[in-house]
Amino acid sequence: MKILLFGTGFIASNLIDYFNKKNIECIILYNKHKILNYSDDKQYPMDTNLEKLFKIEKPDNIILLYGNSFVPNNTSINSTINDNMLKISYFLESLYDTKLYIKLDKIIVVGSASEYGKFYNKPIKESFDLHPTSLYGLGKICLYNTAKYFIERGLPIIYTRQFNTVGIGQRDSFVLASFTKNINLIKKKLIKPILNVGDLSQERDFLDIRDTCDAYDVILKNGKIGEVYNIASGEYITIKSLLYIAIEQSGLDVKNIEINENISLFSKEESLSKRLHADIEKLTALGFKRSYTLENTVQDTLKYWEKRCLIAEK
Repeated sequence: MKILLFGTGFIASNLIDYFNKKNIECIILYNKHKILNYSDDKQYPMDTNLEKLFKIEKPDNIILLYGNSFVPNNTSINSTINDNMLKISYFLESLYDTKLYIKLDKIIVVGSASEYGKFYNKPIKESFDLHPTSLYGLGKICLYNTAKYFIERGLPIIYTRQFNTVGIGQRDSFVLASFTKNINLIKKKLIKPILNVGDLSQERDFLDIRDTCDAYDVILKNGKIGEVYNIASGEYITIKSLLYIAIEQSGLDVKNIEINENISLFSKEESLSKRLHADIEKLTALGFKRSYTLENTVQDTLKYWEKRCLIAEK
C-alpha cells in the first residue's frame, strides 16, 4: 500500500515514520518546505501534475493534512481560507476532474475541533452543530462543506476533526512543547525561573502524536466513507494542570517559578471555546485504543526538549 500525504507538518512527519515502520510507503506533496531526512524522490511540489504523479507512484490512499493549525496566525479571512480550505479544495477538484479518485480506496480530509467552537459542558459528538468562533474554525468549516460537496460527487472521503495532538517533535509555539522547552531551560539555569503563559483556565483534550498516528491507521482500515470522526483522547484537562504536571515531572518546585498569566493573549478573532472535549465513541468503535497517557506524553516531551537543550548548551 502507498499513502499520499499532502502537508509537511507535525502530524505528517510522524505519519511517515509510523507507516514506514509498517512497510507502507509514503509520498509527500509539499508547498514550500520538504520534510527533512526523507527521500527527495518521494517528495513532490504542490503544483505537480496529478496524472503524472499517479502514473509514477500509484497511491492507494490520501491524507490531506495541509493547513495553518497555529490558531494565532489565522488573523485574516483571506489567508485563513487560502491556507485551510482553498489549497485542499483545488486538489480535490483536480482528483474529480481527472477521475483519479476512482483509483483510490480512501481520502482522509483533516479538519479541526475548532469547528465546534461553542462551549459544550459535555463531550462533543461529531453530530453537534458547528460554530465558527475563530477565523481558523471558519476556514475549517468551509473545508468540511467542501468535503461534503465532493462526497456527493463520488469521492471516497472520510472527514476527521483533529483535537489537540501533542508530543515529541512538535514546535515550541504550541502549548506543551513551549512548557517543556522552557522548563528545561529553567532547570539548566539558561533562563530565569519565569514562565509567561496564556489563559491557564482553558480546557483541552490532548492526544499523543503516536496515538494520533494509530487513529489515522485505524480509520484507513475500518473507517466508513462519508463519515466524520473525532480524533482525540476523550478526556480533558486545564492548561494549568498540564503545566503543573510538566513542572512536577521535571523535578522543579512550582513555588520557585514565577508564572505570569496573560488571559488576553489572543484576540477575539483567534479565540476558541474554553473547553474542547471530544466524544470518541465512533473512533473507538473502529478499534482505536490509546497506548499513551498524558503523563507518558509529558514525560517523553520533557526528555525530548532536555536533549535539545543539551545540544544548545554545546
